[in-house]
Amino acid sequence: MKHLFPLFLVIISSFGLLAQTDTVTAPPVVDYSPRRTPVMLEFDLGMGFPAGHFRSEIDRGVLFGKSISLLLQMRDFPLEIGFRFAGFSYDHVRRRYDSGNYVQVTKNKIWLWRGIFRFEQQLRHPIAFYLEGTLGWRRYYTKTYSKETGFLVFLSDREDNTRFDKRKLHSEWGPAYGGAIGIRYRFREETASGAFIQVGYDHSRAGDFYARTGNLPEQEDPLSNYTRNHAALSMLTVKIGLFAHIGTYPKKSNK
Repeated sequence: MKHLFPLFLVIISSFGLLAQTDTVTAPPVVDYSPRRTPVMLEFDLGMGFPAGHFRSEIDRGVLFGKSISLLLQMRDFPLEIGFRFAGFSYDHVRRRYDSGNYVQVTKNKIWLWRGIFRFEQQLRHPIAFYLEGTLGWRRYYTKTYSKETGFLVFLSDREDNTRFDKRKLHSEWGPAYGGAIGIRYRFREETASGAFIQVGYDHSRAGDFYARTGNLPEQEDPLSNYTRNHAALSMLTVKIGLFAHIGTYPKKSNK
């Protein structure tokens, strides 16, 4: 009997430990998986690296641009759909008039209006990888305007109201498509905002656009400062941006 008493104490202690284990509350786990059809807003700054025939025609190694995107995240499926507007600017020419504080400004732009189809990895932590495809329209665009300049104009905040002789010099549309891979990171577990980096490729149907070559003196006729070229948009892109969900925050659970 005296040998059974220590064994009895060990059994009782084991049940006590099990009871204590059952009462311990598990640490909360943050669910970073997609929520019920939230809307997500993205803004990014990017660089475009022309490739192939487009690089030789535009005669530029890099273009700078920005874009804004609005996406809807599907429930119970790793898909996001939305719309993106992006723009790249290049070859601005600023010609000063012979008299007065006036200048003529000519700008070239590449605009992209596209739908987005994105497949995102569903993981329960702040880092997520995604693949996306885009389909829409590309626009080669050139415009010019004149305006008053000077320190007094800057102080009076009249700069935007002094533009005149506004003209659209060139506009050509064409279908465009692209693809990208990216990584998103949420800043804190309590928020639905964060940052992302994306690498992609954009392509479009060939079209006419204007580009400046050489360092010739600025001409009075805006289009005389450029040469007219023909090429399809072909560009590698690198983008860094911020995103924020417009909706509920991640919910905590004890699973």
